[in-house]
Amino acid sequence: MKNSIALFLVLFSFFSCKSDKTTIPEGENIVIEAESRQDDIVKEVKEPTAQPFSYLDDYAKIATREELAEEFGEMSLTDNVVWQAEGTVKRSTTHLINPKTWHHITYYWDDETGKTASVEASYYMWSHEGDIKGSQKLEAKNGLYTGMPLAELVEWNEADIRFSGFGWDYAGYVFNSTEDKLGVSNVSITLIDLQEDYKGYKFMLGDVELSSAENRMKNAPVIVETLSLVANNEE
Repeated sequence: MKNSIALFLVLFSFFSCKSDKTTIPEGENIVIEAESRQDDIVKEVKEPTAQPFSYLDDYAKIATREELAEEFGEMSLTDNVVWQAEGTVKRSTTHLINPKTWHHITYYWDDETGKTASVEASYYMWSHEGDIKGSQKLEAKNGLYTGMPLAELVEWNEADIRFSGFGWDYAGYVFNSTEDKLGVSNVSITLIDLQEDYKGYKFMLGDVELSSAENRMKNAPVIVETLSLVANNEE
């Protein structure tokens, strides 16, 4: 009887071990390890250390149109020619729409070297018909940003700002001074007014010089329209 019980226990143990091995398909542990590695990779992608194109300064690091196309693809670029200084200066440009951030950036090219002369970001995004398609807030590393209100700009500059009136070719041009932060900044700006009918602000129209120090400008609906950064291609 004892021999029968011992034989039963041996057989039970043998089949139990065999059953455990067949419940886990061969190679299952390899799959689990692969999934674990994949989770680590996904986590690494979802938690980047920094966005490569967060500031206007980042875009200025691209030196040529070839580099621009390689980084963002041809579908994100539109070449154009613009006339500045009342139609006396011709400039070759490429407009970029970053497919990841939707930043709208204009590259101005040096006609002699073919390299980036400057990069520009505007608060308003305009259609070819002159209609506003939207707006964007893009910052430079020095703290200036598109859409910055005049009062905040004065605070950043630590001094009042003089600029030209609106509604003409030199609208919102800022007269820099070497005695303030804007004067020594690597970023130049223009301003724009938010009034469509200029009700109460008709004095801002035309070839006039305005100052944030004037009492009538205290609540004027004026913001930073463009940031322009000269590229450094000497590095």
